[in-house]
Amino acid sequence: MMKSINGRLQIVFVVIMLFVASKASAQPNSDYSASFQGIIDALRIVGGAIFTLAMIYGSAKMIAAGGDPKMLEEGKNIVKNAVIGLLIILAASAIPSLTPPKIEPIYFDFP
Repeated sequence: MMKSINGRLQIVFVVIMLFVASKASAQPNSDYSASFQGIIDALRIVGGAIFTLAMIYGSAKMIAAGGDPKMLEEGKNIVKNAVIGLLIILAASAIPSLTPPKIEPIYFDFP
């Protein structure tokens, strides 16, 4: 049970970090935009590589199952989790493009 909760917390943390870094890199006047964009690109590359390796491993596990339902189910879970991880990476990359580029602050003048 704790492994499942820790895994979900890690996923949420990565999504939040990607969103924050993407929002910072979307600011054209930000001094940090170049470094954040480099970090985001590196995370996308690493995520894509992990996705590819997980797909190969899960597929090989399903092929090697040889009729063993437990191994077949493990392979299916690995492939399913890899696809979910890729969707999270793509969604985190798309969030900054869906938000308005510049939000003006609201100032109130109180008497």
